[in-house]
Amino acid sequence: SSDLEVVMTGDGVTHEWLVVKFPLVSPDGRRFIGGVGMDVHEQRKAERALKSSEAGFRELFHDAPVAYHELDTSGRIVRVNKTELALLGYTAEEMVGRPIWEFCVENTSKEAVAAKLRGGGNFEEAFQRNFLRKDGSKIPVLIRDRLIHDASGVICGIRTTMQDISELKRT
Repeated sequence: SSDLEVVMTGDGVTHEWLVVKFPLVSPDGRRFIGGVGMDVHEQRKAERALKSSEAGFRELFHDAPVAYHELDTSGRIVRVNKTELALLGYTAEEMVGRPIWEFCVENTSKEAVAAKLRGGGNFEEAFQRNFLRKDGSKIPVLIRDRLIHDASGVICGIRTTMQDISELKRT
């Protein structure tokens, strides 16, 4: 079995070791414990920093003052923040997994998403759409899209921010 052990060196520096221990029996029948250890302090430090960074991102994502969602390559919502849920009146369970065009008033949304996922479309300009709230009302929003790429540069989705412009339109 393997265990994580914290070992302090003579100068007071602590290191984390991944240690594997195993039983040994000598030819004369004496029993010993053998073991192999690997210093994983830097790796664990990097893992903790990554977890902290991910937690910070999740907090920023959910509590951002702007509505935000991400789509996969089929146009389905994979992530939506609290601001957008509050704006539209849905729960995450009601939105995640559904195509974004189910929430859009305009019929062109499905084709527009497909074109953007192929790498087409204008990503520099914000554009207006009307979204359907859960109560059936419509809300005008200003949308900004950005493609999401994987590590090898392949398009794997779209990031979208939405800003409520109903007050601006009333003015």
